[in-house]
Amino acid sequence: MHLLLKVAQMYYDEGATQAQIAREVGYSRPTISRLLTEARQRGIVTITISHPLERLIALEDALVDLYGLKAARVTDSEAGIPISESVGREAAQLLIGYGGHDKVIALSNGRSVAAVVRNMPRRHWARACVAQMIGSIGRGLTVEDSPAICRILADRIGGNYAQMPVPLMLESAALAGALQSEPQVAAALQLAAHADVALVGVGAVDASGVGGPILQPYITDEMAAEILALGAIGHICGHHFDARGRHIHTALCDRMIALDPLKLRDVPIVIGVAWEPAKARALKAAMAGGYLNTLVVDRETAELLLDED
Repeated sequence: MHLLLKVAQMYYDEGATQAQIAREVGYSRPTISRLLTEARQRGIVTITISHPLERLIALEDALVDLYGLKAARVTDSEAGIPISESVGREAAQLLIGYGGHDKVIALSNGRSVAAVVRNMPRRHWARACVAQMIGSIGRGLTVEDSPAICRILADRIGGNYAQMPVPLMLESAALAGALQSEPQVAAALQLAAHADVALVGVGAVDASGVGGPILQPYITDEMAAEILALGAIGHICGHHFDARGRHIHTALCDRMIALDPLKLRDVPIVIGVAWEPAKARALKAAMAGGYLNTLVVDRETAELLLDED
């Protein structure tokens, strides 16, 4: 037994070759090979194959099982690469798998969707179409605005795009209703509602605000208090929802030009993208509401989503 242990330690711990061990202990190399085999058979040596990727796959499988998702992708931070780019790149690869010729891809807006588009490789999907599902936010947020990222994605995939040349928020419900009836706007929203794939970000309601940089300028203190009182914990496509995923109708809903979030339930693949652990509660609720059926997140957020608490 002592010889088995010594040979195993030299080979596995010290990295010695079988020939070196043979010279050291005075046995032939074939004998050393047999001793190493015996050490494994007796349990003196156990071999475990482990890789960080295995852990991420386990997280992905757990997310799919827990939330009934069609797919999940989890990515970890890499040296010199922002987590936003790692998540965006992973989501772009997933989008390639679901996209293709004759596919309609609907986009919302924001940093997460922009990160995916930024990392989308070139394709030649000439008959594909990108549909804008939310009006323009303007205010200098060009790289995160829906018209811009729709146009960029269409260029990346070599396809077309259906644009809505209208703002996200109007002064009144009557004006918003009138614009939604305009043929170009109605056609884009209809196309988005019947998309093959939708790519969306999810906003969180927290102490810093109830609407994030996209909605915050339109929300008064009174409206914020009302939204919080109604139990909002997140928003998607400009619309708020509570912890059970129920859409919370606010005054903003009537003034907004955006796809009704309930229509996301009919889109075959809705990819939610996020990399901030603070969004975990909002993501849980969005999945509970049926707004997402596919998810791409960072490792820390994935672990929070799997936390029973």
